[in-house]
Parts: sequence; structure tokens; C-alpha cells
Amino acid sequence: MKDLFRVCPLDDLPEGLGKKIRSGKHIIAVFKYNGRVFALQNACPHQHADLAEGYIQDMKLYCRLHHWAFNLEDGTYAFNPDLRLKTYKVIIDNGLVYLDLNH
Repeated sequence: MKDLFRVCPLDDLPEGLGKKIRSGKHIIAVFKYNGRVFALQNACPHQHADLAEGYIQDMKLYCRLHHWAFNLEDGTYAFNPDLRLKTYKVIIDNGLVYLDLNH
């Protein structure tokens, strides 16, 4: 799998809890929620809080500091859809989680 970043085995991602990963200049929050895996930029645009330490409710990732809410699928901010987190394509192959950092 060329140009993909290996995160971990799927079974190593706990349901609903974030995992912070680094690959070069990328710092990414990875979550498993309702059996799906999502990857978003780790820094909240408000005050750069660590989003891997946030919490998930109803398909939204909430920043732990000021509870800004972002859609897990597309990274949009709940109160201003023009503001969004960068998202990363997740690929699961043979029980392993990979990220495509180019998309």
C-alpha cells in the first residue's frame, strides 16, 4: 500500500476514544465510532486544543476546552459550515487502519 500511513490494527482503536498520531507535519486525531473510523486534524481552530482528547456524541467531535462541535465525516463546524477541520481518507485492509495523507 504505497503512500499510505499505517495507524494501527483496527482492534487497537477503542470505541469513542481518540488516538493522536504523527506523520511528518501531520498531527491527526483518529476515532472509531459506531464501528467506523474517522481521521481529522488534531488542533481545534479556536485555541488549538488537542482534539484527540475530545469526546464524541451524535456523530460530532467536541473539543474538550470550549465544546466546539465538528462533524466526524466532513469536519464542518456545527455553527459555521464554512469553518472545517481537515479530514483524511481512512482505509481498512486486513484488519489494519491506514490513512491517505494526500487526500
